[in-house]
Amino acid sequence: MTILLLGSSGFIGRQVRLLLEQMGHDLRLPSHQQVDFMNLDVHSDEQNLTELLMGVDVVINMVGIMSNDAGKLEPVHHYSPVRLAKLAKSLGVKRWVNLSALGAECQHSVAFLATKGRGDKALQQLADNTFSVAIARPSLIFGRTGNQYGASCALFIKLAKLPVLCLPNAGKFYIQPVHVNEVAMGLVRLATFKPHHNDATSTIINFTGKTTVTLADYLQAIRQTIHQKPPSIIINVPMAWAKMGMALIKPLNLFNSNSNSRSNTMLSQDSLTLLQNGSVADYQPFAKLLRHEPMGYEEFLTVF
Repeated sequence: MTILLLGSSGFIGRQVRLLLEQMGHDLRLPSHQQVDFMNLDVHSDEQNLTELLMGVDVVINMVGIMSNDAGKLEPVHHYSPVRLAKLAKSLGVKRWVNLSALGAECQHSVAFLATKGRGDKALQQLADNTFSVAIARPSLIFGRTGNQYGASCALFIKLAKLPVLCLPNAGKFYIQPVHVNEVAMGLVRLATFKPHHNDATSTIINFTGKTTVTLADYLQAIRQTIHQKPPSIIINVPMAWAKMGMALIKPLNLFNSNSNSRSNTMLSQDSLTLLQNGSVADYQPFAKLLRHEPMGYEEFLTVF
């Protein structure tokens, strides 16, 4: 099978690439310069994009950015993937797999999820009996590929080092973390399984671990398992104060690191809104896709 990977150098993309290479698939791995979702112009670059897509069976799109600027998010998560998918469909590509995010909705108050939701919806509208669309919506992802951590994972590991944590609502927000290896395997299965004649032309699957946990307990588990330290003291902070604090520390680039420059973007008022909304979902459809139950946070922390 010939598969075009968009975002193959990223946190999740690296693992997807490795799995597909081990399975013997023919991979096309365009660089960011070849397919730049921020500035994609299908008409002016149609020849190059056509050459890239000709003979491709499946496209896996894992391109995404963390930003509070909706003007940057919309082309990357919505306009450019849809334009490229339309061209792919016209050239005989059979399947498009899109990496989205848990809770993505067109009218979401958080720009990241709103743009993801609009992109998902527009891609689904392209689906028919010749072109199927599969949307993967992962929860908070834990793990690393090589030396690269995911944005939320890097931030939580750093927070868990602190002996005192000032958390809004004492960290009593429910999340359902999922491991990067299982997210990658889920994407691979969406791309490579042979659909039956009665399968839906478009599908959305939430990728979550099997265990729901509060943010506070998750940080404590990271602290005790990875850092081998006693539990932190947790101080409750009113949500209004926390959002004010996010606005104040944003220009200071706190928690930024060379290993993951996106960590600072996680410290925002939007991230607090997402915590308030919760990040949980039924994991059974994901388990069916994986053909086994996904790990819970207790399991993947021990194999970190």
